[in-house]
Amino acid sequence: MSKRQRAVSLPIVGLIVLAVITAIVSIVALLQYRPGTQTAIPPASSATQTPQQTDETPTPSEPATPEPTPATALDHFVTAFAQGHSVLVFGDGTGNEDDEWVSIWARDHIAHARATEYVLWDRDAAVWGAPLALSSVGQPMTVWNASIRSPQLDYETTRVAQAWQNVDAVLLSYGHVQTADVIAADMQAILDAVRLQSPTVPVAVILQNPDPTASADQQQATVAAIAAWAQAQSLATIDVYAGFPQNQAERDALVELDGSPNEQGSQLFARIVADALPLA
Repeated sequence: MSKRQRAVSLPIVGLIVLAVITAIVSIVALLQYRPGTQTAIPPASSATQTPQQTDETPTPSEPATPEPTPATALDHFVTAFAQGHSVLVFGDGTGNEDDEWVSIWARDHIAHARATEYVLWDRDAAVWGAPLALSSVGQPMTVWNASIRSPQLDYETTRVAQAWQNVDAVLLSYGHVQTADVIAADMQAILDAVRLQSPTVPVAVILQNPDPTASADQQQATVAAIAAWAQAQSLATIDVYAGFPQNQAERDALVELDGSPNEQGSQLFARIVADALPLA
């Protein structure tokens, strides 16, 4: 080989060697810095949160206040009677005698709690009789008794006007020897007569005692008709009928043939009324 040829080949060989070295270095570098396989990290699961417990004890709820029971017509009448000083009774032969229910009620019940006067209507003279003092204990109470034997109910409206007194309460006590088909109209006429004298005076209706066997069914129907009429008029009722025995034989022992209570029956009648109209 000539000198000229050696001079040309040496640089070429050097370039080849340099290229080989560069390639080797590059391969080594790639092998050393090859990125590793990355493992995906799953997202962290949400931790279940346990509700925090407190040491506070829940305050028990207050019990519901019960609704007050609406006052009945009898409640209003009882209040008017107990707070008043006078009562007027219009009625029939169940209560016109001294040994019958109105007099017994005044003497044996009212007089124990009040300074009581009892005044009876004189049917023949159509005036009030002289007052009878029954007691002097407590607040005054006058019992005006306008009951008469076998009243003609169509005339009672006139008698209401004649016997009227300015009182705190009025009792109507009718029904014996009457019939269910007409008694409501008769009672309405009497009530209207009372309202002409006082539009606001409290009025209560006595549901009278049962009759003896012979007229028991008629009296039961009449009392039922009076009760229905009183309810329709929003009037208080005192149920003497229900306070008597249920057994008819026991009823017969307490009433006379015309249905008026006898002495024992009148005592029971008065006690039922007194229990319904307490003064203490």
